[in-house]
Amino acid sequence: MRLTGLIILLLTLIGGASAQDEVDHTPPNRLREMGSLIEGVQHFRGTAAGDGVYYDLFDLRAGQTVEAYAQGVDGLDTYLAIGDIDFLEVFLEDDDSGPGTDAYLRYTVPEDGDYSLWIAPYDENTTGDYLLVIAVDAPALINEQAAPETGDTVAVLYIGGSDALPDANCSVLQERPQLSGPMETRETPNFVIHYTTRGEDAATPDYIKEVAEALEFTWEQVTINMGWPAPPQDCGEGGDRRYDIYIEEILDNEDLLGYAQPEARVGDNPSTPEIEEWAAYSYLAIDNDFSGMERPLSIMRATVAHEFMHSVQYGYDVSDAFYAFYEASAAWSETRVFPDDEDAARYAADLFALPDLCLGSEADELRMYGEWLLVESLTMDYGDNVVEMLWREMATREGITGFFDALEQRLGVMPEEVVLRWSIRNLLRDYALAERFGDEAVLHVEGQMKDVGDLRPWQDGVQPLGVDYVRLDLASGVYMLTLNGPGLLLYVIGIDIDGGRAQLFDLGTQGTVDFSPYDDLYAMIFNPQRHEDTRTCQPADWTLNVAPSAELGLMPTGETWNASQYIPSG
Repeated sequence: MRLTGLIILLLTLIGGASAQDEVDHTPPNRLREMGSLIEGVQHFRGTAAGDGVYYDLFDLRAGQTVEAYAQGVDGLDTYLAIGDIDFLEVFLEDDDSGPGTDAYLRYTVPEDGDYSLWIAPYDENTTGDYLLVIAVDAPALINEQAAPETGDTVAVLYIGGSDALPDANCSVLQERPQLSGPMETRETPNFVIHYTTRGEDAATPDYIKEVAEALEFTWEQVTINMGWPAPPQDCGEGGDRRYDIYIEEILDNEDLLGYAQPEARVGDNPSTPEIEEWAAYSYLAIDNDFSGMERPLSIMRATVAHEFMHSVQYGYDVSDAFYAFYEASAAWSETRVFPDDEDAARYAADLFALPDLCLGSEADELRMYGEWLLVESLTMDYGDNVVEMLWREMATREGITGFFDALEQRLGVMPEEVVLRWSIRNLLRDYALAERFGDEAVLHVEGQMKDVGDLRPWQDGVQPLGVDYVRLDLASGVYMLTLNGPGLLLYVIGIDIDGGRAQLFDLGTQGTVDFSPYDDLYAMIFNPQRHEDTRTCQPADWTLNVAPSAELGLMPTGETWNASQYIPSG
């Protein structure tokens, strides 16, 4: 996923019942005009290097046609592609459909939504200027005979990274949301709540009272009881420097429960003793009534806790490339601030469905929220304070390698061990909230072996710091297990269901295990390789062989694992 410097982390309603976070590429303070139809022709000129440049097209309608023509300046060979807004999926691409090495594409949008156009040099080692024309439902572009500009805003240049935010300058205040009626405020010791009682954004006084109580409780839990620093103060955009909350109708209009909007980079957060470079101040917005939700006030409280944690995260680093850790630790915070109202448990299903993807993978938009279980696993081993410590360390390190460094340098533990322990707990469902995971939270098993022989993954192997599980449903006895796969490691977990405990066998790539003492057994194919970019993870293929053995079984590792909440998979 392209990482925006805005990182508007949104809690979204899915299918009328589920909440998720998304990234919105809307430029600062730009409100979408959902009723309008985007069309026209717009010209751009810029410079593209190997990573290319993105232009976002918001609020397109099914059946609209996008045309783009890219001409290189001074011989640059241009390349075009159009995809979804996060560029997780590419719909159409072109190299030389224009004259010479110019690129041209024409794409009819299949459904309503936001899209993104990518322009880059065909040779990623080159850099050069380009001329770009983007048209939506306009007269056809005929190569270099491009249609003239119509004066419409068709696309918006996407600027990634923290540089997308302005530096804080309190002589120039940032714009804030405008509500549908006269704006009223309710003040608390740490917040100013902005709301209206008229129009589509209307909220009741009773609801505002509940929001105020949830906000102050969240502040107390996070900044006092949990020891996190307060988020940076703004420049008084909401009337003073207290943290601002805007109550809007965003559930019906945008399918959003809430969002955290960073506004300007302050650099260093004065609430921490450390010196940060990428701290930013922000505000929150939440829905005005959560109508249609089964537990509207509970979802409101979970939203407040989740989004407030994002504002705290911005006080460390507003746009770290390890995007999934924003969502994982924000979802985890729900379970600590409002354990009876949390909405994080349901994301276990999204994680359990794809255990073989790399840590922090963005290939599935909901899996990263399920990685709150990684945060929970860390706290089970090191205490709740470990989460804040990791954010503090990551503020001066970029990306997932910063996360790895923090684990090694501050905890003295290898990232591979952290992920392995998490993967064991996932199989055993060894979490306090396991009963809330739901019926859909079934751990994916790559295969089931009922007899000796070979087994291969039914899809494409296991990505870095991912795990494939194989159920070993064979008769009692001693078996030799052999794993063939580049750099992969083999573990076996034996489970005593009645005793509520499990044991781990570390086989490396080959070893013997006595199946007799256990009710259920699983092989875990673990990829211990590290990755620097979650967008480029590649799977490693493997073959598992199981054969009878006359040798004695190996001894398990010394630790006994809790299997009291285990549910068979596969």
